[in-house]
Amino acid sequence: MTTGADRITFGGGGTGFAPNRHGLIDVFGAWLTARVVIGIGFAAAQGIAATTGKGLTFLHLDQGLVTWDATWYDQLARSGYGGTDPSGVRFFPLFHVLGRVLSWPLGGNTGLALVLITNGAALAGLWLLRRLVIEQFGDEDLARRALWLMALFPSAGAFVFAYSESLMLVLSLAMFLAMKRHRWEFAALAGLLAGLCRPTAVLLCLPAVIEAARGWPRAKWHDRSLRALGVAAPVIGVASYLFYIGGRFG
Repeated sequence: MTTGADRITFGGGGTGFAPNRHGLIDVFGAWLTARVVIGIGFAAAQGIAATTGKGLTFLHLDQGLVTWDATWYDQLARSGYGGTDPSGVRFFPLFHVLGRVLSWPLGGNTGLALVLITNGAALAGLWLLRRLVIEQFGDEDLARRALWLMALFPSAGAFVFAYSESLMLVLSLAMFLAMKRHRWEFAALAGLLAGLCRPTAVLLCLPAVIEAARGWPRAKWHDRSLRALGVAAPVIGVASYLFYIGGRFG
């Protein structure tokens, strides 16, 4: 069975995937539209503040995309847990560690690095969502609707600001795709990283258990070991960080 947008083959030969121009346009169009909407919102807020709020300070408008919880990630990327208020330990490490690494070629601008990671991950997440829907259902229209809804749903504003949600989305979808393709080593890696990204990663164990159980009776010992690791990986990631924080900061 094939679709017009992406060559998807179902059957014993496995799954083949070849991206084309239409898929890229759908993904990039949804991603760009979401950012235009956020930009219009910022412009409107700035206009209202300038007109009706003369003499007042609007901190979150001034902070732009690095505001609210993003200021914590920015501080952690610059100073680590030791140089941040102790309550900052509630933010898991993967996102701000990547921000610190990416900031090196950006002259140490951790805020810009975090924004780039967020928006790059959002683009990748929409692409992975499209792939997952097409591979699961073979329906290009359904995949298009799914990615547009993901991009424009109100909570998707978190995929524009310097938050870790879009990185978590990428890791979750990568885990789902890996499980669907029976690549449990990659599923385990994605689950482990997800556990280092957000504590809610433990919920990934539920679909992993279901998927692992499907082929368990016919699986050999090696495959069963990988499936068990894939199921446990998100919990291992979360627990590793909690043990680290408990040992270092009590």
